[in-house]
Amino acid sequence: MRARKIPSALYVDFNNIVAKIVGGGFGDASAAWLAWLEDGQFDPKKGRRTFLQKRVYLGEPYLHFAKPLEANGFQTILSAADLIIALDLVESVHQQPAIKEYVLLSVDNDFQHLLERLGERGKARVATIEPGAPCAATFPPRAEIVFAVESLRAALDYQRPLSKWRRMSGFVRDTADSVRQRYKSLVRRLRHRGERRWIRVAADHVAALAHETPGLPLGKDTVVRHLIKLMPDVTSGRFRSRRAYQELLRQMTEIRDDLRLFEYPNGGIAIMAEPRERTGREKSE
Repeated sequence: MRARKIPSALYVDFNNIVAKIVGGGFGDASAAWLAWLEDGQFDPKKGRRTFLQKRVYLGEPYLHFAKPLEANGFQTILSAADLIIALDLVESVHQQPAIKEYVLLSVDNDFQHLLERLGERGKARVATIEPGAPCAATFPPRAEIVFAVESLRAALDYQRPLSKWRRMSGFVRDTADSVRQRYKSLVRRLRHRGERRWIRVAADHVAALAHETPGLPLGKDTVVRHLIKLMPDVTSGRFRSRRAYQELLRQMTEIRDDLRLFEYPNGGIAIMAEPRERTGREKSE
């Protein structure tokens, strides 16, 4: 059975953290590092979190990140003052008893006292540290989990692993797409094969008519009325497009070598039987 998520609160001293991430990018990747934190990638036991509170404190020059952060469920406070963060966190402890753990993203050593008070009230604590800075000495005794702030660099490109259900859903979707594509391909082949048979029958009918007057071109009206008469499923709409009609005649001459195209000076096209006797043999497809 999957372990229950730890009910937590996330407090981010944005100005402080951004300044410590080498190469930047923290502000643009809030969805990624939030998922990294929720999945407990900082936790040696990989315990997953559900953040009942997500608060981020930011001031100039980072106010333009407020809307993207809010889109990821953060409550943004337009101040980076340590006192505001501390007061809000203390208030949360009294008003939100369901929160069992507080995750503080900051390497400001002034928060050592806040971590101490959280421990006194039975709250688990997670904090970031900066190796070589004062917080690297003061935070670890006052937090159950600490991790180097630079570890967040890996979180900027974090992609949540697919669950078994989502992997299965993807497999089913890919399989369905494959079956759909094979079906469409089969339908196209069958349609092409049926169209080819239709054209062969139509070519035979036209050839029979053309041989009644060898060497005399048959116009579109004559050909269409003849085919509609002999092939009940045929409608005049099939020949409405000039291009489609010309392509039909061209294919007829490919199927039967006793038929040829006749082009009028004005650009029109017709079909006719060779003026000499032919056996009516057909070209192989």
